[in-house]
Amino acid sequence: PPPTGRRGGRRAAAITPALVLVAAATLVWPSPPGVVVQGALVGSLTALTALGLALVWRAKRVVNFAQGDLGAPVAVATVLVVLASPVPLVVALPLGLLVAIASGLRVDWIVVRRFDRSPRLVVTVATIGLAQLLAGLAILLPLRVDPAVLARPFPVLVPGDVLLGSVRFDGNDLLVLVTVVASLVALGWILRRTRLGLAIRASAQRPDRASTLGLSVRGTQAA
Repeated sequence: PPPTGRRGGRRAAAITPALVLVAAATLVWPSPPGVVVQGALVGSLTALTALGLALVWRAKRVVNFAQGDLGAPVAVATVLVVLASPVPLVVALPLGLLVAIASGLRVDWIVVRRFDRSPRLVVTVATIGLAQLLAGLAILLPLRVDPAVLARPFPVLVPGDVLLGSVRFDGNDLLVLVTVVASLVALGWILRRTRLGLAIRASAQRPDRASTLGLSVRGTQAA
């Protein structure tokens, strides 16, 4: 691994432009604290999507345009189940997460792995088509539900409201923050502290050498 000082320099070089941009935007377009926090919450969810894109790119050399749509149908279905049935949110959330994971694995087995030996451009085009199918399914699902059901308020898993300026945050907003931070910490720990993470990093950085050591690098060497 690179020396500690070099790693710190890389981290500073990656974070500094974002901090400068935020500071400049704050000076030019000052916003109330509530709006800033709300933007940070939305941005953190976008950051998770960007992180998934980066991981797929490093592992497969593919820009996965279906990254943001893989969980969309399951998420919409989970919301509809909570609104239209007596199933509590605390039960629907983990079940929806399990279904989303199973769906992602199924998509990988049925679609992505069929193109392991194909040019990366072909795989990228396949992800565009997959994104259209998933997004269309997520849009069509609510059309099958009574509009009166869609008008019902969504339950809050963690009770309590916080008013910051003119923006009100409920327990679900706090849950988003905790989930994002926990996901980032867990992913960093897996990639740096486990054998699986070491294998993923080795396959992404040096697929030829990783292959000689017995690691599966399918899809990382296709041109």
